Amino acid sequence: MSPADAPKSLDKLYIHAYMYLMKRSVDEARATRASILAAGLASFAELGWEKTTFIGVGARAGVTRGAVHHHFPDKLGLLTAALDEGWADAVAPLLAALAEPGTPGQERLVAFVSSYVRSLTSDDRFRKLAIVSTIVAPQAVAIEPGLAAKQRAMSAWEDGIRAALADTRRRRGVTAEVAVLAIVTVIHGLTMTAATQPELLPADTAGARALALACIHGLVA
Repeated sequence: MSPADAPKSLDKLYIHAYMYLMKRSVDEARATRASILAAGLASFAELGWEKTTFIGVGARAGVTRGAVHHHFPDKLGLLTAALDEGWADAVAPLLAALAEPGTPGQERLVAFVSSYVRSLTSDDRFRKLAIVSTIVAPQAVAIEPGLAAKQRAMSAWEDGIRAALADTRRRRGVTAEVAVLAIVTVIHGLTMTAATQPELLPADTAGARALALACIHGLVA
């Protein structure tokens, strides 16, 4: 390399180093934010709305109170993000069950409800989302966070339920909208049960499927 080429090589080196540091900074910020969201969800589920503090959330996440404030302006913002992003992530495998190609609509619906029950009993994060959505969010200054997040998730589920119902033969007098309402009502009831009386839910796969069959078989022939 000639002396004339040296400045250009150094410039490229500086650029690569700068890009590396920027990417690392972004990745670290995302990881910190994710840790704060997980800590916030856990705190809301265990302590409730009033007792959850940024100091406590920061301690759980291993960051300072200032770091929590950097990502979330207030406690309501943290609650909203924890529910909104949590439900968006949690519904992915459930929607996959509803859209399973080559599987009859009735079986897709049974798998959906069964998977929901199993998630409530075996997935700690899913159970916390249920608790915070049904019990904690209504205690907040505004009720919208938990309800809006769950409503957005349910909207996607309703589309999947309708698609599965289109591939089934419903019982006489049961319209598609009635069937969707019945399944959504069951989902809401299961969520509330998980938050208030989790011991009533079946803890094994066979029990979850039996509960799902009882629900779906009342709607389809």
